[in-house]
Amino acid sequence: MNNLDIEDLVKEGERLQTCPYYAVRSKVPVAQIVMLPYQLLLHQKSRQQMGINLKGNIVIIDEAHNLLDTIAQIHSCEINLQQLAIVQQQMQSYKLRFAKKFSSANLLYINQLLFIIKRLIKLLEPSNPAVSKNSYRMIRTYELMSEGDFFNIDLYQLLQFCDRASLAQKLQGFVNKIQETPQPKENQLPESSTLDILKKLEKKQVLEQNKKTSRIYKTTKEDELPKTKVTLKAENITTPFPIRFLMTFLEALMEKAEDGRILINIEDELSNDFRSQSSFKYILLNPGAHFDDIVKEARAIIIAGGTMQPTFELTQQLFHICPERVKLRFYDHVVPSDALLPFVITKGPNGNNLLFNYSQRAKVEACGALERISKKKSIFKESRNSTNKENCSVEQLLDNYARSIKLRQEGALLLSVVGGKLSEGLNFTDDLGRGVIVVGLPYPNRQAPEMQERLRYLDTTLGSGLGKEYYENLCMKAVNQCIGRAVRHIGDYACVYLMDERYANQNIKKKLPQWIARHIQVTTSYGQVQVGTVNFFKTKKKKK
Repeated sequence: MNNLDIEDLVKEGERLQTCPYYAVRSKVPVAQIVMLPYQLLLHQKSRQQMGINLKGNIVIIDEAHNLLDTIAQIHSCEINLQQLAIVQQQMQSYKLRFAKKFSSANLLYINQLLFIIKRLIKLLEPSNPAVSKNSYRMIRTYELMSEGDFFNIDLYQLLQFCDRASLAQKLQGFVNKIQETPQPKENQLPESSTLDILKKLEKKQVLEQNKKTSRIYKTTKEDELPKTKVTLKAENITTPFPIRFLMTFLEALMEKAEDGRILINIEDELSNDFRSQSSFKYILLNPGAHFDDIVKEARAIIIAGGTMQPTFELTQQLFHICPERVKLRFYDHVVPSDALLPFVITKGPNGNNLLFNYSQRAKVEACGALERISKKKSIFKESRNSTNKENCSVEQLLDNYARSIKLRQEGALLLSVVGGKLSEGLNFTDDLGRGVIVVGLPYPNRQAPEMQERLRYLDTTLGSGLGKEYYENLCMKAVNQCIGRAVRHIGDYACVYLMDERYANQNIKKKLPQWIARHIQVTTSYGQVQVGTVNFFKTKKKKK
């Protein structure tokens, strides 16, 4: 039997009327090669649930240029005020419906969970509703639990109960039943709805509970159902997903305090829609903490990629427990050395230095260049809003781009954003990509709260200057991904134009892949670029 891809497995499952997922999963223990996505490999709980055993095995991670960021994203999580309000109503309804069936211990855990939700909601509500002012704070996990006044609740035991009792699944089933009940017109909750019952019976439920079981906190007016300033509609109450966001966030609070931070973002606008987006976000700052288990268990780890350089922070953060075992190997591209001609363009046609940094943005003037180019070549650009009817999908855009090149034989210009949909993962082979032009250096926003905290963490834990190094590496890895879109096979060829005088800096050049850096030409005049480009393509046409 041949190996089947995901689509073929689904078809085979439909034909046999069986579940392809569980069929494949059952074969994992006897398989010699198991291919799985990052999320399953890099998340310990997911590996355990899937029965993935790394002990004594070889782990190969391909396309690993964003491995650090991937680990951080997998273990970061966010929950907003709207989601907390929804899960609060769902939990209260669930509690009122099954209160008589819960044991005293289980009821205690549910009350603890509701208490945490109430305190989190209170922390996100604006201090002064009449004032419109956005704000954010970055705090440690234990500081959030202290401010929320639930530091004395054992989160480990609470989450063990949620897992053991399958609370998320049961709550989802309960909500699905509510969903099946006919909803009133115009999504207006009737007086006999869950919300109304909840408001009427809350005090009665608390009094009955106090008689039956001890509480870990004293009931006060502050602990009763808060009047959350978020508009809740019928469809919100029946949304089944927020409980899982909450569980993931509570799991993050048990991480080592120094490995992450909590970003509290208050969207203190005058409308409820804005306030509902106020959120808690857990940011993992130490990806190595979640990679250590893989390093300890696996027999060997191979991290591969076409644009892995620079590699310093990768080895520093992921293999800090065994630096002596790390072996670096760099290999040339399969294409011959004359298949790529990279330029650093420091000056424009009028002799002015090219510097595309943030401070120069206000100096940009319209010169009609695109209009003149469009008379010779078709111009395509990545749309900002894929849901806009006036914009076509990525597939349609690429199809139109390829058709224009093949039919008109005049070439085309495709404009995209670095880090966008077209800058990674797509191959522009042969005539689809004979030239890559990178304008400026795509540094991420240094003023973003997450970025500031990450740079501060690296400087503090790994040494002064490491934050700046990481910041530059983020930029250059994005550049390297763009460059790699053009030359895709041994017979392919292309020119690369790096338009910014900063690319001439030695510290920047050394962060380019070696097979590019050794052939790069730093030009001092625009004429050198024109002559070099003409000669390059003349030579390639003669070889054809």
